[in-house]
Amino acid sequence: MVLTECAESLGSDPANGTLQSLEIGDVLFAAAHSFLYHYANSTSSSLRYDADRSQDQPPAVPAAQHSDSFPFISARLTTDCQSNHLCSLSCRMHDKDSHFIVKQSTFNQMETNLNIMQEQPAQTIMPKTIAESQIASAASATAQPTDAPELPYDPTEAARIVRHLTDGYFDPEYILLFGKLAGGTPHSDPAAYDLLMVVRETPRFNWFQAKRILRYKMPYRHRKITYINLYILPLNYVESNRTPFLYFAHAEGKLLYCNEHYCFRRPKRPIDFARAYADAKFHYDTFRTLGSDLLEQAQDAFVEGHNVRLAAQFTAQAAVYFYHTLYYVYHGISFDLHDPVVMHDRMRTLSTKLMLVFDDNHIENIFTIPRLKEVLMKTTYDAEFYMAPQEVELHMERVQQAAEIIEGCAGLRLELYKELSEKQ
Repeated sequence: MVLTECAESLGSDPANGTLQSLEIGDVLFAAAHSFLYHYANSTSSSLRYDADRSQDQPPAVPAAQHSDSFPFISARLTTDCQSNHLCSLSCRMHDKDSHFIVKQSTFNQMETNLNIMQEQPAQTIMPKTIAESQIASAASATAQPTDAPELPYDPTEAARIVRHLTDGYFDPEYILLFGKLAGGTPHSDPAAYDLLMVVRETPRFNWFQAKRILRYKMPYRHRKITYINLYILPLNYVESNRTPFLYFAHAEGKLLYCNEHYCFRRPKRPIDFARAYADAKFHYDTFRTLGSDLLEQAQDAFVEGHNVRLAAQFTAQAAVYFYHTLYYVYHGISFDLHDPVVMHDRMRTLSTKLMLVFDDNHIENIFTIPRLKEVLMKTTYDAEFYMAPQEVELHMERVQQAAEIIEGCAGLRLELYKELSEKQ
């Protein structure tokens, strides 16, 4: 305001204006110098000025030369004011418009001082703020819990399977996911949903139809895990039997669904694996031997007697015995059907090698299992049944491969029962 009043007090006469500009410049310099002197005394307790200030005052520091656009010839920056970011400038005016230059130059200096004072706290706060944010982020990262191990299956997909099964088709008491995907004793060899659905009353649909329902609701191309191995058992059977299959499912399985009126309980103690081993070993020896004998008779009938009909019948019956052997060793009960197609669909996931022998692929059409079913149905009553010798030989070879695979899988399961019995 002082500068504005001094500038406005100048007249329009050029001669007087120049003289007044010089006088105003001297007055402004003296006033600014006096103000800065008293300001330094009032704000800095470490500085002491004597009466003779000119003797103790340090020499002036020459300021940097300004560009031609800046009208001042020279300037003095006193040490007293340097610590407070204040400057006292002395200059001479050159033209009649110098009073506007004095006003503008002094105002710019004040703006510069104001900005420096405003920015200085920001320069000291920013590093502190960054450090605090880094510490906070590090603490939050340390406080985060470790990621849970990734599940071998998609819980959303498993929930969809349960939803489709309970959506008007079945009314189960509970559904368990067991086997490899649940982290328990392996059941299916490939990645498959091994599911045990326990119902109170006999449902309208069996497990074979339930798999068809899931295939319609969830096509293979929309699944992350293709195979679903579903077992449907009545509650009274489950509660009255203690087989290795039921024990593994209930002790190690993951409960996917439970009826609100049912209280699911884990088994309190393991089953008698020694008894389970003896029972499974007896059925293994019995049915495997019958299957092997029938397969040998089929070879003899085909090679020696050239009896294609009898060779095909013995081969189909041997396949049924081999499947019965595998099912009993794994589940502790006999299979209630003798249809090779149904038996293979029930047990195909127990061994990937078994699937490679009998399952169709996009290169070769493997029709051994359907043809074996046809043989069982027609060789006994149809006198006009005929099968080419080359086809019979091919089916005999595949059944022999399946027998070796089933023998290996059943043998590994028996060794597991024996090992668990020795630990009891």
